[in-house]
Amino acid sequence: MLLPASEHAQAYSIGQRIGAAIADLRLDTPGGGAVGITASMGIVTFPDHGQSLADLILMSEKMVERAKLQGKNTVVYPLEDDLLELRRTAARSGDH
Repeated sequence: MLLPASEHAQAYSIGQRIGAAIADLRLDTPGGGAVGITASMGIVTFPDHGQSLADLILMSEKMVERAKLQGKNTVVYPLEDDLLELRRTAARSGDH
């Protein structure tokens, strides 16, 4: 999901609201029951979490993976260690 002109806190808040709305949904099953659904989301913002589209995509994939590991209905964003790792990776690839 792209949120043009959204700041980090605003994007995080939107992610939490979307997650809560999804958690309230119930899907009917063919057997007459119902199941709940959840969403795991990673929030990244430009330029805070990447200087290029490739960096933003890489970081968002890492954040979705982290959200899934942390549990259902989770919204996460990059921490300082994530940003340092991204900078180290970019520096190494720039050396080649």
